[in-house]
Amino acid sequence: MAEIQLSEEVRSALDRIDWSALEVPRSVVEANPKVAEQLAAGKATKLVTYSVQIPGIPEPTEKTVQLNGFYQPLYDSNLDTLRKYGARWDIIGMSLYPYWALDSGLETDEDEAITHCMQNISHVWDKYHTPVMIVETGFEVDESHPEVMEKGRDQLRRIIRESKATGHCEGIFYWEPECRPFQYKLGAFDSEGKPTVIMDGFED
Repeated sequence: MAEIQLSEEVRSALDRIDWSALEVPRSVVEANPKVAEQLAAGKATKLVTYSVQIPGIPEPTEKTVQLNGFYQPLYDSNLDTLRKYGARWDIIGMSLYPYWALDSGLETDEDEAITHCMQNISHVWDKYHTPVMIVETGFEVDESHPEVMEKGRDQLRRIIRESKATGHCEGIFYWEPECRPFQYKLGAFDSEGKPTVIMDGFED
């Protein structure tokens, strides 16, 4: 798995920050490039962890912490920090997009992203004893290349099968499947608004 890379300019800016004034350690910020860049640019002056209680939300409501599914260090750094400051959660939400994992350079293979996510499900269960849900996933719709959608169907089937086999995954949500390709490339419907073969991945 590729390591998260920050530019020298961002790292230099982070060096000038008084971390004792923030509620989140530098290691957590560096594991989140977008947050690091915003903080370095002065656009985020205060970072706040999840509170122990959420005002206005009744206690029976289950609380979820959602992070990138396949990058394990992100979970260790964020969840350790939340636990340190007394936060509670009921479910760990994972986003799993093999397409974006490859596109971002964090993974060199889409199937490896799935493998790492499955390993992470077991890891967070062993460490935090919290059930997991894959709360976002999606696969590319390319009507000019049907094999791309067939690959997405097969990857979805694999995710469903292997996440269930861990014994710790409560379910899977497909993010915006009704989107057409010109609206969002990782939906699951074609340009006429009809389901593609990707949706067959749920039939197993």
